[in-house]
Amino acid sequence: MQQWQKNTGTNRQYIQDAKKLVELSQHRQDNVNPMVVEIRHVRDPLILPYASDPTRPRHEYTDLCKTPDAINLLPELADCQSLRNALERLNAPTGVFRTLGCEQALSDGCPEKPSMRRKFASYIAVAFQEWLANVELHQFYILAGEFAKTVDWKAHPYTTVTFEFQHTEYSMVSISGWSTSLWIVSYGSTDDECQTEWQTCLNMFVDFAMSIQPK
Repeated sequence: MQQWQKNTGTNRQYIQDAKKLVELSQHRQDNVNPMVVEIRHVRDPLILPYASDPTRPRHEYTDLCKTPDAINLLPELADCQSLRNALERLNAPTGVFRTLGCEQALSDGCPEKPSMRRKFASYIAVAFQEWLANVELHQFYILAGEFAKTVDWKAHPYTTVTFEFQHTEYSMVSISGWSTSLWIVSYGSTDDECQTEWQTCLNMFVDFAMSIQPK
């Protein structure tokens, strides 16, 4: 898999460095609320492959790297072309990543704040295409830290990006490792405004991900 550009020494040191990079995005500068990039952990493991969920429109786990045409079967993408485009790019055979699931929703935001009345939120569960690359948690810290470096925080004051790390059992290949769910939550005064902001920030991550080239 791709070796990251910056050599920071030990894995433990890089995790500390990545945390610091992400924490920087939570600072308030020049009285402007910048985009926030966060890291958090999920206690419950993700076990693959998972089944469809009869209580909501979630399709069973689909390996889009192996069967890209199966993207047409995913109900989560039925009304969101931007999310579909992101999954198609992230699962490209020339890339480094694969997706494990996704969801998106438009809802009420903060009614008391005119600029944040509507909210668009999504997540994409992301792993490395090379199965063994998912064994080491530090690779996901690197992903979050390197992305945080690229963000123009002040340009997106109404968006939060969260990397949610989760222990993952890749049962189909007998590997125990990790994955991350990329959550993007954007606010706006109207539906169009929050969706446009969300799409811009989603494309920022996808462009960053596609800039990483495999060996």
